[in-house]
Amino acid sequence: MKILLIEDTETHAQLARHALMLFDPSITVHHVDNAEDALEAVARDEYDVVLADYYLPGMSGLHFLITIRERGMDVPVVMITSQGQIKVAVECLRSGANDYVAKDEGYVDLLPQALMAVHARHRAEKENEELQRQIHRKKEEVESTNKKLMQYQREIIHAEKMSALVTLVRGICHELNNPLTGILGYAQLMQEVCKAGEGLEDLKEIEVCAQRCREIIAKLARFCRQEKIATSMVDVNEVLEDSVSFVQYYANRHKVKITTDLQPGLPKTLASVHDLRQAFLAVCLNGIQAMAKGGTLVVKSSLRGELLYLSVTDSGVGIAEENLEQIFNPFFTTREVGEGSGMGLAITYGIIRDHGGEILVDSKVGEGSTFHLVFPVRRAAAVETSPAPAEAPLAG
Repeated sequence: MKILLIEDTETHAQLARHALMLFDPSITVHHVDNAEDALEAVARDEYDVVLADYYLPGMSGLHFLITIRERGMDVPVVMITSQGQIKVAVECLRSGANDYVAKDEGYVDLLPQALMAVHARHRAEKENEELQRQIHRKKEEVESTNKKLMQYQREIIHAEKMSALVTLVRGICHELNNPLTGILGYAQLMQEVCKAGEGLEDLKEIEVCAQRCREIIAKLARFCRQEKIATSMVDVNEVLEDSVSFVQYYANRHKVKITTDLQPGLPKTLASVHDLRQAFLAVCLNGIQAMAKGGTLVVKSSLRGELLYLSVTDSGVGIAEENLEQIFNPFFTTREVGEGSGMGLAITYGIIRDHGGEILVDSKVGEGSTFHLVFPVRRAAAVETSPAPAEAPLAG
């Protein structure tokens, strides 16, 4: 143990040193006779305990104590006070002293036990503080892990739900496509028979409605992705710029300003340029439609490792938390009837999924939303076409 002794009377200093060395020969005592030298000592070296006389020439022991505490030093301090001066002892304790010893007859014999007790208590407090910090860190790690597990659980549930939905929709498409082909065929055949006769306009309306149904089925088929994808080496920045140019007029009509922040030199990736353009357009249009009173649409691209990060941020109305897990479901929409089919984001989800990626959404009601499209860079030799599921085609 290393002790700093602050005592201006040499006789008392020798008695204190002798008592401490007699108690434990391994104790090292550094003696100074004034508080100014003591301040330099504690700033220069580390001590286990400081033993300070209250009455010192110049700066008092109490002033020394207050000074080191103001400087953030937490070295334990034991004050030596005059006999019967309880008020002085209380003042020292309030100012940060760890203990005190009254300077009465035989007080030096009490110093070793007092210093050892203070040192042990201080060390225990430090160990407890470190233990509390470790507990706090572990608690934060557990909370972080729990949040990740809950997120993974939500993602697994969502993936299972989407997988079941894809299977259901695929079967519906197959079942609807066969009779729809017959309806269209007979409607067209009946038009040839009727020519300008009665009922021709009704037959044309049947054909138009059937064609609309076919378009919806085609969109559902794209969502389910049963056909192979024609791929090529694609510059995603070019696709983003093309998509922005396509929606620029629509954005101007809605008083939406589009800004881009595209990282130059992104590597080309093996992808379907048509599908990516369709995905980007859907997300951009969704953002513009979310800003009924105008706003700003920010389109960004970047590369992080081998992942391409593309994001579209709008300053619109935002998405309610209860709707976040439904926005990629086919036909889900919060807009008025006629303002959207609810298929845009569903198709986008399928496209990005087929490119080995994922879509993440950050949204706050009243502040806007950000859609993150994340997918890996695929080199030319990696894959030429995405494999099609071994299932029956839509048309029967």
